[in-house]
Amino acid sequence: MKDQNRIFVRKNIDLDTICAIWAIRKFVAEKKPVQVLFRSENWKGTGMTDNDLAIGLHAGGKGIVTEGSVFSEVVRRFASEKDWAILKPLIRFVGKTRHIVLEDSAEPEIVASLAFIVFSMKEVGYDDAEILAGISSILDDLYKALCKRYEREMDFTELTIIKGPRATVALNDRGGVHRDALLFRSGVEFIVIADERGNLAVLRNKDSSKPILTVYVERILEEVDEPWSYEPEEGKWFYHPEGFILSWSTRKHTAQYKSKVDPLRLAKAVAGIYE
Repeated sequence: MKDQNRIFVRKNIDLDTICAIWAIRKFVAEKKPVQVLFRSENWKGTGMTDNDLAIGLHAGGKGIVTEGSVFSEVVRRFASEKDWAILKPLIRFVGKTRHIVLEDSAEPEIVASLAFIVFSMKEVGYDDAEILAGISSILDDLYKALCKRYEREMDFTELTIIKGPRATVALNDRGGVHRDALLFRSGVEFIVIADERGNLAVLRNKDSSKPILTVYVERILEEVDEPWSYEPEEGKWFYHPEGFILSWSTRKHTAQYKSKVDPLRLAKAVAGIYE
């Protein structure tokens, strides 16, 4: 897109298309002015050149069309692997819904940023070039915020790594799925997760066959009167059949109580150190 920098999109665009337009501006057009042109769904791609892109439109076989999220497809094609990882929370959010629900969201910062987009689309109109330009700056700011979050998750400098006689264990109190995956790839066998709500969990590397529950771990749970169960029960640690143990009933619900187990002591017990 060196010359014309035109993006053809279908009329009545949704959040998925708006984010895809932003991604093209950022990763393809390289900050050059981009003209967004609206076409009907049966448009055949008339007048398109090799420097143009059509998203969400078949455009006579020239467009980017996918059964899933077109935003996800644009990022996959044109962004780097690092940017894919950075934008993954936004890709996941946009892919799940075209109608933003503000309640019960696992990504509040994304909802806060995109709420204005939805308001603008409803109040001003879905096919408004000026609104699209303004929305791009909102997504730029969101991208910067996600970059900072990604860098924080990837910072292992202050992470507690315990190398015990039984296993190497990491204590992760910052969260982040990307961080957990990298830790496992680096050779960590177990991760003890502790969050601000009092939830505790022990995750096992899928390449490890070592059990989580050992005499040391069970002894620590007994000391604070927190039993474990193979069934999700309130007030008990849940030993999931996939091989991880949680201090709350399911991964989708917050803890009904704050666990009294010390996360560092639990991590040491998993590693084979009892104190």
